[in-house]
Amino acid sequence: MRAVVIQVTGLADVASPDLGGKTPLEAASTPVLDELASRGILGLMRTIPEGAAPTVCLATGSILGVDFAGEVPAPGAVAAAGAGVAVPPGMRAACLDLIAVGEQETGGPAVMETRFPELGDEDAVRLAEALDEAVSSGGARVHAGWGGNHVLVFPEAEALALAAPPDAMLGRPLAEALPPEESSGALRALMSRARVVLWDHPACTRLREGGVPAPSDVWPWGAGAGCTLPAFVDHFGVRGAAVAVTPLTRGMARLCGLDVEPAAGGGASLAERVERALALGAEYEFVLLTVETVDHVRPRGGAVAKTEAVSRLDAEVLAPMVEGLRAAGGDWRLAVVADVTSSCTARCYTADPVPFVVATPRDAGRASAPRRRFTEREAREQGIFLGDAHGLLERLLRR
Repeated sequence: MRAVVIQVTGLADVASPDLGGKTPLEAASTPVLDELASRGILGLMRTIPEGAAPTVCLATGSILGVDFAGEVPAPGAVAAAGAGVAVPPGMRAACLDLIAVGEQETGGPAVMETRFPELGDEDAVRLAEALDEAVSSGGARVHAGWGGNHVLVFPEAEALALAAPPDAMLGRPLAEALPPEESSGALRALMSRARVVLWDHPACTRLREGGVPAPSDVWPWGAGAGCTLPAFVDHFGVRGAAVAVTPLTRGMARLCGLDVEPAAGGGASLAERVERALALGAEYEFVLLTVETVDHVRPRGGAVAKTEAVSRLDAEVLAPMVEGLRAAGGDWRLAVVADVTSSCTARCYTADPVPFVVATPRDAGRASAPRRRFTEREAREQGIFLGDAHGLLERLLRR
């Protein structure tokens, strides 16, 4: 038996006025997801523990079976693991996200955008190199991640990172988001040096000339030291692999002991990632495929763009995955899960429960399956609720 989990970042949402009161899942065309929901097990689960801040790395760990009842790893440490960056003793790692800052009518400069899907793999490397050169004189180093998400490593004595991710500050004046000047001189100096680099960088110039938002600033956040987690194979007794591109999802998969696919760069198409995940299914008992395209549409909070991305997900990921599993034959289990709710109206992640579906080859033989859609509403109405997402794999791998 082999099991595949497709984790879609930000797939769940809330009703949007731009969609006539529907969520993107309700407005999208998702025939494959709906078939799985009709014939498989549909329900809701909580991926963010009570009281914890909603982050992709925390949700990914929960989906991979980690019980975060104790210490929660810092996002920066997870991102460093995802980028293959060691954090030496006396150093800390932080997520270094690119943002676009713009002037508001009142309140001064504010965070206006955090998504830059037009940045490719080569752009990411070149931007990280330029930022590293600008900040390295103070002992900090920048390491390339993916797109607009990188890693900052710095001496632990320095206060070079914020607590909250940039999405939590969208639309808020920087004056409110940053600590007082007297306690954040080093942080402000780093951000100032980065601002100069980004303004002149060819990748940012290209985006501005193309009429789309370009990164203008950096946002270091979620700092922490290295961490360890229970090994996946020890916990579940099976070997696992992951196809993931973002630092946070790659990092959590690596910390859990999965073999993270090295060839799956951000430039790999969705079809190529599905093909690789199917191939890994012949070598490993468990495969995780993470998909970020639904959440990384621009503008952040664009409900119509997100709806279109959900429809592409169904056609370009779910359809070939189901076809490939059926063609390979044998016993398999497929779970499709949203990791966090990404609210288009609030333009941030929330801790709301997310829908999931589990399907097996036996489901196709059900002649009288009730017609259901894979939506937040129908998942809630089924009455199946997992209070802790870390129990999903227990059911998927040990049924």
